[in-house]
Amino acid sequence: MAVDSLWGSQYDNWLEGGAVLSREVNVLDELRVNNRESETAAYIEVSNNGRKLSIDPKSGFIHFPGGCNKFVVRFDGATVTGAGQLDTQQI
Repeated sequence: MAVDSLWGSQYDNWLEGGAVLSREVNVLDELRVNNRESETAAYIEVSNNGRKLSIDPKSGFIHFPGGCNKFVVRFDGATVTGAGQLDTQQI
């Protein structure tokens, strides 16, 4: 999925990411973003069949300290209630 220049010139390109679950138990790809203006990460939505990627440019980019550096997202059982529902984090 290409970076769209309509989102702004600060978004250069995607860097590596990892799979996470949303509140609705949908698969997202949380990616590092090469952003010249701030520490940013992005949530890319993955279709149910895994063949389509999409992003809402208004809500898909988040301020993420360290987002331009390599990071790992790990499961935290203390913030999950039931079938993958996040309790204290909003994704």
